[in-house]
Parts: sequence; structure tokens; C-alpha cells
Amino acid sequence: MRTFKPYVILVIVALVLSSCATDKKSVINRAYHNTTAHYNGYFNGKMRVQDGVETLKTNTEDNYDRILPIFQLGEEENAKSVYPDMDAAIKKTSIVISRHSMQIDGKEHCNWIDDNFFLMGQAFFYKREYWDAIERFQYISAEYSDQPIKYDALVWLTRCYLELGKMTDAEYLLDFLKNEELPSKDLKSLFGAVYAQYYLLKNDHESAAKQLEMATEHARKKETRIRYTFIQAQLYNEIGDNVNAFEKYNQVLKLNPSYEMAFNAKISRARAFDVTSENSEQVKEELLKMLKDVKNDDYRDQIYYALAGISQKEGNEPEAIERYNLSIRASTKNDNQKAQSYLELGKIYFDRPDYTYAKLYYDSCVTYLDSGFPEYESISSKQLSLAKLVAYLNVIELEDSLQTIAALSPAEQERQIELKIEEELEAERKRKEEEEQKKLEEKQANQQSNQIFNPNQNPNTPKPTVGGGWALYNQSALSFGYTEFVQKWGKRELEDNWRRSSKTPSNVAANELGEGAEGIGTSNAVQDSISKLDDEARKEAYMSAIPNTPEMLEASNDNIIEAYYNLGIIYREQLNDLPESSKNFTTLLKRYPDNRYILPSYYNLYLIYKALGIKDKEEYYKNLLLNDYPDSDYSRIILNPNFFAENRKKTEVLDVFYENTYKSYKNEKYNVVIRRKAMADTLFAPNNKLASRFSFLKALSVGKTQNKDAFITSLKDVVLQYPDDSVATKAQEILDIIEGGKINIEENNISIFKFEEKTEHYYMMVFDNRSIKMNDIKVNVSNFNSEFYSNNGYIINSSFLDSDKQFLLVKTFENSEKALAYLNSIKSDAKTWEGVTHPSLKRFVISADNFVLLFKNKKIDHYISFHGANYLD
Repeated sequence: MRTFKPYVILVIVALVLSSCATDKKSVINRAYHNTTAHYNGYFNGKMRVQDGVETLKTNTEDNYDRILPIFQLGEEENAKSVYPDMDAAIKKTSIVISRHSMQIDGKEHCNWIDDNFFLMGQAFFYKREYWDAIERFQYISAEYSDQPIKYDALVWLTRCYLELGKMTDAEYLLDFLKNEELPSKDLKSLFGAVYAQYYLLKNDHESAAKQLEMATEHARKKETRIRYTFIQAQLYNEIGDNVNAFEKYNQVLKLNPSYEMAFNAKISRARAFDVTSENSEQVKEELLKMLKDVKNDDYRDQIYYALAGISQKEGNEPEAIERYNLSIRASTKNDNQKAQSYLELGKIYFDRPDYTYAKLYYDSCVTYLDSGFPEYESISSKQLSLAKLVAYLNVIELEDSLQTIAALSPAEQERQIELKIEEELEAERKRKEEEEQKKLEEKQANQQSNQIFNPNQNPNTPKPTVGGGWALYNQSALSFGYTEFVQKWGKRELEDNWRRSSKTPSNVAANELGEGAEGIGTSNAVQDSISKLDDEARKEAYMSAIPNTPEMLEASNDNIIEAYYNLGIIYREQLNDLPESSKNFTTLLKRYPDNRYILPSYYNLYLIYKALGIKDKEEYYKNLLLNDYPDSDYSRIILNPNFFAENRKKTEVLDVFYENTYKSYKNEKYNVVIRRKAMADTLFAPNNKLASRFSFLKALSVGKTQNKDAFITSLKDVVLQYPDDSVATKAQEILDIIEGGKINIEENNISIFKFEEKTEHYYMMVFDNRSIKMNDIKVNVSNFNSEFYSNNGYIINSSFLDSDKQFLLVKTFENSEKALAYLNSIKSDAKTWEGVTHPSLKRFVISADNFVLLFKNKKIDHYISFHGANYLD
């Protein structure tokens, strides 16, 4: 039997050890480091990144009612799910770089170092730590400028810039890369997709579709080609190119996609196709066949929606209305689809125009629509405009009804009220019967939707009356109470104490309608209250609402004037219905020739007729203003179209100057505040809109820098100069407390804490000693850090804040932004807080300097207020 000599073993060991050296470029050394860097570090790290990317795709749900995202990155919360994979990849690539980099004579001799840097950059990107990713990609593009990997790094660098909204930097790189010969099909495909993403962010859908063509052409994976083609179809549909959209949806179907994407391609294709084309019947037959397929039971709402779109294109509005309502009734799980069907019905009635009925559909739409829907803001805005409009129409109807009754004799007034109450009770009885019938139908159909139409109603039959009857108690409007309920309280189970909420519901109606709608909110409240009274009490309430005195009649007329003026504004500015707008302004001037809105009404009528091209009426209202009111702002605007812009510019300068003065105050630069107040007196008019605020800031700054008498004098100046301003009230309150000996000036001025967002920060939690076991929370936080922040090296400390409270610190964060990101991340991690929550627990971020102050003064509530105002606002 042979045995190795000791010297042979020594030689082998020496060879292995010598090959580990990174300062020698022998063949053995390079072979060892290349092999180890590739298979030990890079390969395993790449597998972890790929696992993380698949997790992101799995956790990202596609919403087919909007343009699909090109890259499936999900929301910020999704990024957290891949921290473990990405952190592992970063750790492995860091080890490879530190152990196997062979920088000799200014050149890297290990072929896998650039790949590990690139993989590390990708891992940071998927963690949404874009600046760390940028650092790696910039290093690669500079250090390996003669290598093909430079182009990979530049494309990913562009992705980082796009995610950060740095469009100029992204555009520069895209312009450079489009003229370069990219080294691989994969990179060409990715470049096309990134370029498309750039155009999507610029809202240039046509250019985005063209770039996706290149991305699709070079994509190797079938699922990628399917996705890009589907998005192209959506983009063409968005710009109204139905021919290309239809063709792209066809291509998607030929590629044999998943069932969900195939279904949505068929639905979208149906809404995109030309009804005059030769295959129109085939498309309709396909949809009708899909209705019969049991696999599509949960998707019947989308099928009816597509069929309704075809009916609209064919000009068959009654059939479209019927099918949209079928879609609504079939929607049991897809709230967004229900919302879109309501929206289309709202558009139909809006275009007629029938604003009162359109308002009801828009109400229902907003109730169900996801706030992330692309057009949510514009839809919500239109719904609010319609709500205001209908409310003002009801005000006019109500006040006119009351004034009509007021003109009658007392006996006739009483008889009219009794008739109205009888009508209301009958309407209420019918409503209850209809509700019982509806509940029965819904139970039979196992439906939970809020329906506007009776399921068996023919769309050609007259729609329910919405504006008729006396506005104090309109039963048909009340039938839509469920929609308003959901908007105010959310979708709740009707269990005990359902109404409890942190949101105060008082004056909700007025708040929802915005400024100038307080009277509307009050009317609604009165209406709701009266409807709950018994017959005699209801009669008394109605009788007391009749404007039988000159004061009540004047108030009633004021409500009508306000309503007509606001209707004119809404029709012109928000609904763009100029004829209706002019009608309301004209009616206002005719009924109330001396009303307080004469000048703005003249000016609005001038603008309306100018836009409509009705020259004689335009000149009439223009001359009324110029001849009778030459010194008014409206006349100045007509003579100088830039008058308003110039005035606004002056106002903006004033606003900025005050904002900087206020910042100086918050930063405790009190002498600067006093100097800036003097500058404001010379730069701006003495009676400018912020003069009182400048004076009040100066007074507070005097209190910080001078003696008590000077402070009192400054406060009294504020009270004397601005007696009707809110700052006078505040100044007087301080004076009363100072002169009454109830305040220590030093303790009750500005917070001792400073907001310094760029300095080092900590995450901190404070809780009562006996409420939570410190060891339990430390273990949970440590586990959280190990799972999601394993490479950050955060330190956990704990101690007592005072005899009753203890605290835990996680440190150190580079700035407030990173500390807040950690705060939000750990707050949303349910596992961390299992068994360790308590009402006394307070969680916040704090700068290093503020922590020292807090530890000294123990004023935790003071700091929580400071934190809310500076970090969470």
C-alpha cells in the first residue's frame, strides 16, 4: 500500500495557500480566484436575487383595468418581502469582492469582480435603495468602460434614475445608449422596456408603445413577450388607435397566455374593435359564449361591461344601459369593475345632460373605486362638482317652496304642510316596500351590490324621479343613502357601536361640499332630523321653517342668491356647460338685480359669451363693467389681461418672504425675524394680507430676545393695530396670562427641539415599565433587523427614561428619511408586535441632539407633538 510522503503533503498545502494570495497573478492564482468568485459567491448570490425577483412577481397583482406596469416591482411593502434574499446576495458578493479581487498594477485580474459588483447593484435596486445601487452601477461604468458590462450598468443606472424621478439624468443616458450597439438580445430587450418606462412616466403613450415593440422583438422569454404585447395593446387603446390595439390583443391570444390574461385580452379587444368591421359579429358571439361558460361565473360583470361598450358603439344606448346594470348586479367581488360600470352610466347621463341623475351614478362610482385608479382624482372631482350642483339646485327648490307657502294664509299654510306630510308618509311606505322587495331579490340572486335599477326594469321605462317633490324630504334621493353611508363610514358590518371612529362626523356634508356649502350641510341635517319626528312634531318643524318674518325671508333670499351664483360657477368652471352657466347668472341678475354678486356675474357672463363667440352680448357685459365700474378689478383685468398674473406674482413674493421669516423663527433666529419684519414694512404695502402675522412673529421674537416689558409692549401693538384679526386674540391671551402671572415666558415659547433632517437619527420607542417586557421587544426587534436589515449593522440599546418609563433605541440612521423608512417598515410588521403592544407604547424617530435633550428633560409628550408637526406632516 502506497503512502504520501510528508513533504508531498506540505507541497500541496503550500500550493493551495499560495493560490489564495490576491497580489500575485499566476495562472494558479487566477484560476483559483476566478473559480471561487464565480461558483462560491456569484452563483449563489444570483440565485438569491432570482428568487427575490420571482417573489416580487408572485406578490404583485395585476390590475387589468389600468395599464399594466412594465416591470413587476410591486409597492414599497412588496420590497420588504425580498430583503432577506437581497441582503444575502449583497453579503455574498461583498465577501467575493473583498477576498477575491486581484487589483495588480491598476488592473483587475479576477474576471468575476465586475459581475459581483453588478449583482450587488441589482440587489440594492430591488430593495429600493436606489442611491446604493447607483453607486455600484456608476463604479462599473467607469472602472470597466472598455467592457460590455458597462452597457448593462448604464441601463440599470437609467432604471434607478427613473425610479427616483430624475428624468433629465435618465434622458441623457437613454440618448447615449440608443446610438450604441448593445452586446446582447437580453440587454436590447431591457433597454427597449426601460425606454418605454421613460415615455410612460412622461405620459407619451405612443412613443412608449413603439419602444415596447423593440423590447418584444428581442425578448427571449415567452411570458415577457406576452406581457409587453398586452401593454402595447393597452397603450394603443389609450391613444384611440383601436386598429393596432385590436391587432395586439389578437397577438396576445395567439401566444397562448395564462387564462386570466387571455380573458382580459378578449374583454379589452371587444371594447377596442370597430363595430363596422367584418368580424364584429364574431366578437359579440364570442362574448355571449363566454357568458355561458361556468369558468367565467366570477367574470360575468366584465363580460357584460364589454357587451355594453359594443352597444354604445352601435348607438344602442338603452341596450348599453341595460348591460351596464347587468354588469353592476353581476359584480360580487370586483369593486373596481362595479365602479367602472357606474362611471359609464354616469357619463351617459352627464352627456345628455341630466346632471341630477349623473350625480347619483358618480356617487356610486366613487364609493367603489380604488383610490389608486389612474383617473380617480378627476372622477372624484367631477363627483364633488355634481354633488355641489345638485345640493344648490335643492336649495333653490326648497327656498322657493317655502316662500310659495309663506305667501298663503296661515290656514292654507297649515293645510299645505299636512298634504306634504301625507305625501311623505306614503312615499316612505312605498320605499319600505321597495326595499323589502329588493332584499328578497338580492337574497335570491345572492347579490350584495348597491343597485340603482330594479333587476327586471326595462331600460326604456322612465327613470325614478330624483329632483321632484318638496326638497325638505325627498324619498327617491334617500333611496341612495347606502352610497352616502359607505362614503362617510366605509364598508362596515352593522354590528354594535359601528359608528365609533376617530373621525368626527359633525358637519360632514358641508365639509364634503367645500367652502360656501355650510347652508347645504345644515339643510341636510335639518331634513334628516325632521324625517325622524312624529306627525305632530314634523308639522311643527315644517311650520317653523316657513319664512313668515322679514328676517327669515331675507335669509331665504340670501340662500337662493348664493345657490344661483355657485351654480353659474360650477357650470362654467367645473362642468364646462356654458349655456347653463349663463342661464343661472342671468336668472340671478333678473330675480335679484341688487345682489352682492353683480360684478362677478357680469364678468362671468362676459367670459361666457366671449367663449361662445356671441359678440353682441360679450360687448354688452364688457361695456357694463368698463362704463359703470371702471375702478373694479374686473375692469382692470379686461383692459390688462396680465393684471391678475402680475398681482398673483406680487402675492407669491409676499408668501415666500413670510415663509422664510417663519422658518427663521422656527430655527430660533429671532433677530433675523425682527430684521425681516422691518424689511417687509418697506417692501410690501402696509395693509398686505400677512402684515398682522409679521407683527405677531416679531412680538414673539422680542419675547425671546428682550425683557418682559418689551415683550408686553410688542404684544399690545399687535392688539391695537389688528383688533379684528385672529393674531390679536392670540396676543391678548398671552398678555392676560403674563400679566396674571400664569405663565413662565421662558418655558412657553418655541419648542426646545430642533428639526434637523440631514443629521444622524435614531428609532425610539417608549413605554410604561410594567406594560411590556423589555427582553421580549428587544428579541422581536433584533429578529426584525436580522431578517430585513441584516447588512446595516444597526445597534439596539435600552434603558430607563425615568422611574415610570423605559425606552429602546435602534441606531444609527444617516438621516431622518432613512429613519422614517425604518419606522414605517417595522410598524407594519405584525410579527414584531405580537404580544408586545400596549396603549402606553410610543414609536418615533429622533435626531441624536434631540435625544440628548429628551433624555435630560423627560418631556415625552412635548416631543411627540414636535415629532407629529415636523416628521409626519
